[in-house]
Amino acid sequence: MIFSKILEFIFGRRRDDYGPSGWVSADGSVENTTQSSERNTKEIDNLCNEVAEGDYIANLRIGRSWILPQMLEMGGVRKGHLHFDIKKYENAVRNLTAAKQEKILMRNLDALKIIRDSDPEGFEARFRWWNMDVVRMQYRTRLAANKKKVLNMKPFTNCTGGPYVKVYFMNTPYLLFVNEPYANSKWNSTNSYTIDSFFKILQEELDFILKDDDICEFTSQLWTSIMCQSASIARLEPNPYFKTTDEFVSAFAGDGAYSAMRTMVKFWNLTYTDVMGRMMSREECLADIETMAEQYKDNGMKLLEYCVEKLLSREDVLKLLTSKR
Repeated sequence: MIFSKILEFIFGRRRDDYGPSGWVSADGSVENTTQSSERNTKEIDNLCNEVAEGDYIANLRIGRSWILPQMLEMGGVRKGHLHFDIKKYENAVRNLTAAKQEKILMRNLDALKIIRDSDPEGFEARFRWWNMDVVRMQYRTRLAANKKKVLNMKPFTNCTGGPYVKVYFMNTPYLLFVNEPYANSKWNSTNSYTIDSFFKILQEELDFILKDDDICEFTSQLWTSIMCQSASIARLEPNPYFKTTDEFVSAFAGDGAYSAMRTMVKFWNLTYTDVMGRMMSREECLADIETMAEQYKDNGMKLLEYCVEKLLSREDVLKLLTSKR
């Protein structure tokens, strides 16, 4: 596949937020020089395993309490302004740069791959939002925006093959003809690309990788192909032709609302009323959040509206949340 050998040269892998890590030798064993340090290492390992396998990490995976203050800020909530503006929040999401969206998507895909086996509940919760439908739309939109920007570049005219543009990949220039090279030149389809032919190859490559519905199988190929192709061709940033997809907004808002509601109920002991106006218990609210998240898994903005209706429209809730910030 074109460019498939380019691995982490451009993009270093990030360590995920979940779970402990340690220093190991080439054969996988912990390297220690003294019996005392060996004992200390075992104690630390036992503690790490206890924390990693306990409720604390599981709660972080699903609750992710850092999301709530971020959501409040994006919705315009602050001391003296106790109002969550849904439209302002949506605009903040849509105005995230393509590079920032890419980083958010990568973080969630990496997390899904890591927790699929170790935390099935956490995997299913996050996979409601960050799934292959979002991935497909995000990268196809990114590739189309890159092509549109290249098509709108001012062409050079100092080549016997005809007008061309120049893009950079790994600091290497690629000459792309605007149209088919002139017949009387040395350039042809065997030794050059047109803009259309170049992006057609990239589109075929992208479609091949995106055909699998297994999110974790997709992530195993991500760094060798898609990041290099659809995101890094000419590294076209900023790109005025890239428009945030509704799928990304839904995923971001739904995941955020789900996590924020769980944080407010589980850690702040805030509860809300059912359809009859009865104040529900903490456990009833947590069950309701799961029900509503499943109902609105294809429309994260609806879950955000529910979150605002039940919690973030209440002055007592916003006063409490802003008093601790």
